[in-house]
Amino acid sequence: MLIREYISSDCEQIAELFYQTVHTVNAKDYASNMSYSDNEFDTIVIYNAFFHFQSQWDMIERECKRVIKEMGKIYIIGTWSLDTNLMVDKFGDNAVWHDGFLIVEMTK
Repeated sequence: MLIREYISSDCEQIAELFYQTVHTVNAKDYASNMSYSDNEFDTIVIYNAFFHFQSQWDMIERECKRVIKEMGKIYIIGTWSLDTNLMVDKFGDNAVWHDGFLIVEMTK
């Protein structure tokens, strides 16, 4: 394997590689389309990530509920204002502060 210094003409190929990696190779790991069986987990914890997928929340919530067991829990936890402000907007009184963490607990 030859390793060389980056040159600006590499940019287009790197961008394409990144795109393909995210949209093809890692697609099985997306929260809105998990590769796990139904009812596989007792608990799912989402920590400081709500900001990144807020627009996909309905699909992600449905998928989380698919992979957790009956009476399983989903915890959405935020400490950053980017997350906590959105969590309060989305979940209202179901978002509760506890020791510096904003927590939403959901049960299947």
